[in-house]
Amino acid sequence: MHTPANLGAAPISHASAATTYGIGTTANYGHCMTINNLTATAHENGKALGAYQGAVLKESIDALQASLNALPKFISGTVVLTISGTAGLLFTLEQLRTMFGTTEFGTNNITTVIANGDGDASSAHAESTTWVGDNLYAVFASAVGGRIRVNYTIIYNPTLYSTT
Repeated sequence: MHTPANLGAAPISHASAATTYGIGTTANYGHCMTINNLTATAHENGKALGAYQGAVLKESIDALQASLNALPKFISGTVVLTISGTAGLLFTLEQLRTMFGTTEFGTNNITTVIANGDGDASSAHAESTTWVGDNLYAVFASAVGGRIRVNYTIIYNPTLYSTT
């Protein structure tokens, strides 16, 4: 009589603690024992992580992402402004929200550093920046007439108070 065992097929009821039948490997499908062990250092034939471990991994990844999201973010660059007077519009709040890819901040959790990016072209001394409404201005010690290169670093700190 042909039985599943002598045909090389699985028996109808084949749950077993034995490690001799149908063990899954990295090359072959087969049966696997589920384990709850995220600290294994190597693959073991016949063993696979249980579905619960997916939830554990997701929780760990979510916690890491939350920590990363709380870190300050930096954007540096250079821009040529046309100024008449002691200040010129550097960025609007909406431009900065686009640059940082979030709407979750306002004028109270942005810090900036600016420098005259070409002292040979203009000897104006870059002082700092200031917010006027939703506009961030580069401020100079004396009047600038014309174009000036401004190098900037903008720091967004998501853990600071974020109301405009």
